[in-house]
Amino acid sequence: MIGGGHANLIQGPYSVIPGGESNSIYDTAADHNVIGGGYKNVEQNPSFGTIAGGWQNLLDTAAWGSTVAGGDSNLVQSALCFIGGGLGNIIFEHHWAYGGVIAGGQLNNMHDGVSSFIGSGYANYTIGNYTTLTGGYKDTLEAVGGFIGGGLYNNLYWGSDSSVLVGGSRNQISGKLSFLGGGLKDTLLSTNGVLGGGQNNKIDVNSNFSVLVGGDSNNISDKGSSFAGSVNFIGGGQDNTIDGNGFNAPNDPPVGSAIVAGQGNKVHEAASFIGAGTNNEVKDDNSFVGAGIGNTITEGTTNAIVAGQGNSISQSGVLGHGSGFIGAGDNNSINFHARNAAIPAGDNLTADSYCQTVLGFFNVVAGSATDTSNVAATAEDPLLIIGNGRNIGGSTVRSDAFDVSYDGHTIVHDQLGDVPVLRPGAVFGGTYNDNIIYAWGDVPQGPAFGPGVKFNPTANFGVDVDPTGPEISHTVVGTYVIHLNYLSHTFNEASITATARDTSSSVGTNAGCIVVTCSEIGIPGPNKFIVRTYKDCVLTDEPFFFKFCGR
Repeated sequence: MIGGGHANLIQGPYSVIPGGESNSIYDTAADHNVIGGGYKNVEQNPSFGTIAGGWQNLLDTAAWGSTVAGGDSNLVQSALCFIGGGLGNIIFEHHWAYGGVIAGGQLNNMHDGVSSFIGSGYANYTIGNYTTLTGGYKDTLEAVGGFIGGGLYNNLYWGSDSSVLVGGSRNQISGKLSFLGGGLKDTLLSTNGVLGGGQNNKIDVNSNFSVLVGGDSNNISDKGSSFAGSVNFIGGGQDNTIDGNGFNAPNDPPVGSAIVAGQGNKVHEAASFIGAGTNNEVKDDNSFVGAGIGNTITEGTTNAIVAGQGNSISQSGVLGHGSGFIGAGDNNSINFHARNAAIPAGDNLTADSYCQTVLGFFNVVAGSATDTSNVAATAEDPLLIIGNGRNIGGSTVRSDAFDVSYDGHTIVHDQLGDVPVLRPGAVFGGTYNDNIIYAWGDVPQGPAFGPGVKFNPTANFGVDVDPTGPEISHTVVGTYVIHLNYLSHTFNEASITATARDTSSSVGTNAGCIVVTCSEIGIPGPNKFIVRTYKDCVLTDEPFFFKFCGR
């Protein structure tokens, strides 16, 4: 039936053109077709096609069961498809594509679109089944089950199946099951990734399950590594990077690391964290920088810098976990072999030995112990240092106020006035390893002398202990051999003081002239010395006190 109009044509059975002008149902087998009206609309499909109206719309030969509701120059080449209106929209032919929908817009193209959808917009392009592109300008969707909400020049590339790109401009996804919210020139190339927005942000290939919330020019990648760098997080900020350029990559790729915010921060290894700040950098795994400016963890795992500026930790991964800690302050450092060292805060402090703690400012760098097996060999190295140096006219003058060594000695560095005095030179009023009292004793007159005679002094400290008690040999009259109790340390120099003990209870009593002498340390053997007591220049057994300081 042709109901009216002008120059309308039907060549197939059971078809209807109620009106309009120059509309045509060409195919002689085009049964059950309808053109509702409009101008120069054409149906060449074999059956069940509908063009409701519009201008120069076309249902092509394979478009059976398809519909164009209206618009201008719209084209359907596949079966069971729908174009609602607009200008120059095309659903291209595919031998098994069907069920595609373009609601409207201009110059939108759909290829291979089984049950796919373009809502509106300009010059958008889809290829792949079950896709949805709601609108936008020159967006491209090439993935099965993909979604683009809108925006300009956004791309969901081939292989990005089931991924979502909400909007923005010039964003792209090339990974499956991923999400990009919006922004400008953001790139998401990994599987199961999330990129919220911002501009010039990137999650690189193989950085799977990673999240980049926003910001500017942030990057998550496996650069420098042939392994995947997955499960990473950047919250925002600018020019922040998580990649595989650390010392241990590619053996330890950047997996499970995070940068919350800030600018120019970099994490190069696994399970590490930078909270915020500027130009902080972590080059080894399981380490932490909270914030600050220019803080760096170069090598050694499980290290932490909380805040501050210009602080650094550089420790050997070969020796095991670093576990160094800098709380805050400026230009503090934990050096290469100083594992498990700590600088809570301060200025220009340096820790240089195992488990060393440094406080204050501008300390003297000292120590060499690398672990517990070496502590005995470096017992005089400082375990605790409190620095009190300064920077005078641009020149650094380092000094210490107080030290505690590994063997438990305390050293107080004191001076008159306010001019700092450098270590290791002696400081007046200080205490050092060569003026520590290592041993002292209150020795009685002793038992009868003879071969092998040993006895216990009345009181003692630092005297050797044999199975029967403290050991003082008394083999010759007036001669006592003191054995010091230092099995792991041999004294090479000493200051030994011995004095006679006055046994008289009466004032002014003349008991004769008693003289006490001492040998050098090492005579008659290692860590031994001899005390001799004389009365009126004759060797006799007399009680005495002694005090031993040595190095």
